[in-house]
Amino acid sequence: MRQGYGLTETCGASCTQNACDNTSGVVGPPTASTVIKLKDWEEGSYKISDANRPDIGMPRGEVLIGGPMVCLGYLVDKDKPDAEVVKKNAEEFSTCSLGHRWFHTGDIGQITVDGQLQIIDRKKDLVKLQMGEYVALSKVENVLKECPLVELPLCYARSTESFCIALVCPSHVALKALGKSLGLGEDVPTLCANKQIIAEVSKQCLAVCKPKLVGFEIPKKIGLVAETWTPDNDLLTAAMKLKRIPIVAKHKAELDSLYS
Repeated sequence: MRQGYGLTETCGASCTQNACDNTSGVVGPPTASTVIKLKDWEEGSYKISDANRPDIGMPRGEVLIGGPMVCLGYLVDKDKPDAEVVKKNAEEFSTCSLGHRWFHTGDIGQITVDGQLQIIDRKKDLVKLQMGEYVALSKVENVLKECPLVELPLCYARSTESFCIALVCPSHVALKALGKSLGLGEDVPTLCANKQIIAEVSKQCLAVCKPKLVGFEIPKKIGLVAETWTPDNDLLTAAMKLKRIPIVAKHKAELDSLYS
């Protein structure tokens, strides 16, 4: 069996393993007339410079496919243009100064030492749960932000589980006020570990989620994080977006505990 990789937008296979290659987990080198390029994805901490990291040793980033086979874009109705389609064309296709056309796949890949492409992740934050439902992580996070106690939420899901969970960096001002009202003091780390506080935050999060999310999208368990994620601790991008991979790595123990 040989593996390959390509998309409708690139007229099928853009990479195919060589006939003599029995390597698993790779999709081979580019086919004729195809160019594969990687682009840094800061939010996920996948970078071309990862090739210089001893623990990785390979360039990583979003896979861009270039060549004459790349389509001109998605069809836009001239009489009634769809704004969403126009936006996708602007975001998912680009042309360099030399006239080379690129399709931005949304897949994350790395180039192995022998020149093969390996797909390792996906930019889109859809996670398929155990029973087949898809959870859009950012959708859940945007709803959680409506809770006055929440400053920064991270929705997290595993395909081996039937529900999603969330880590929350609480608003310190609101958290201290809650702690004071309950006679629990104002020490943020202590409050974040307090079961009564966690229960109250979970209750208020549930209240904002119920009207806007379906059952499987609502986090069943919530954990509180005392140290707020920021660009300074490398858990947010400069544009204040979550760096999901580093956050999950840093809080692996808490996430495991929520799923136990």
